[in-house]
Amino acid sequence: EAITVLEGLAASCPDVPRYRYRLARALLRALGGGEALAIANDAASRQRLLARARALAEELHAHAPDNVDYAKTLIEALTRGAASADADGDRAGAREALLRASAVCAAAAAGDASRIDLVDAHAVVLECLAEHQMDDGEDEAARATLDRALALVRPALEREARRPARRIAARALLTRSVTLRAAAGEHATALRELDELGELCDRARDRIEAAGLAATCARAADGEVRTGYVDRAFAILRREGAADALAALSSDPRFAVLRDDPRFAELQRAAAR
Repeated sequence: EAITVLEGLAASCPDVPRYRYRLARALLRALGGGEALAIANDAASRQRLLARARALAEELHAHAPDNVDYAKTLIEALTRGAASADADGDRAGAREALLRASAVCAAAAAGDASRIDLVDAHAVVLECLAEHQMDDGEDEAARATLDRALALVRPALEREARRPARRIAARALLTRSVTLRAAAGEHATALRELDELGELCDRARDRIEAAGLAATCARAADGEVRTGYVDRAFAILRREGAADALAALSSDPRFAVLRDDPRFAELQRAAAR
C-alpha cells in the first residue's frame, strides 16, 4: 500500500521533505478516493488519517512557509478536518481548524498575490467559517467574515468575470451576506448586494433563487425598504422570459408578496401574448 511505503520512507529519511509531502497527499487522497466511504463510516480511522495528514502538513509548512504546495496541502487538511469535526459534533475543533486555515491562506496569499487558487481556497474557508458563525448565532462576526471573503472574490471576479467557478463562489457569498444584512436591518447594503447578485445570475434557476431571496427580504420589511426589495425581485425576474417568470411567481410561496404588484399583472399579460 502506498501509504505504508511512504510512512517507511518518511521515517527512514526524515531530512527529505518530499516523502512527507507525498505521504500527506496520499493520506488526503485516501479520504477522498475509493476508500472514502468506508473511512467516513469509521470515525476513528478518519480522525487518525486527518490528524496524521495535518501533522505532516504543519511540519512541512513550518519548515518552508513560502512553499505554496505545502500551504495548500495544510489548508486542505484543515478544511477536511473542520468538516470531520463538525460531523462528529466537535464544534470547537471545527472552529479552530477553520481559523487556522484562514491564517495559512492569508499568509500564503501575501507571499504570492498572483496565486488565484489561494484566493479561491481562502474564500471557501471564510464561507465555511461564516456558516459556522451563523449556526452559532454569531451574526455580526459572520457578516465581518463574509466581508473579508467578498473583498477577496470581487477583485478576482473583475479579472475573470466570465469564469463560472468565480461567479458561483461570489453568488454563494452574496446570498449569505444579503440574508444577514437584511436580518440586521442593514438594508442599503443588502439592496446593493442584491443588485450585484442579480448581475451574476447566469441561469434561470439562479435568477429565480436570487429573486426569491429579494422577495423573502420584502416580506420582513415595511415601507420604502419593502418596495426596494420588491423592485429588486422584479428587476431580476425581468431577465427571464415572461412565461418562466410567471410560472415561478405563481407557484413559489416566496413570491406571494409580489402578486399584488401591478408588475405581476404585466407579466401575466406578456406571458399570454
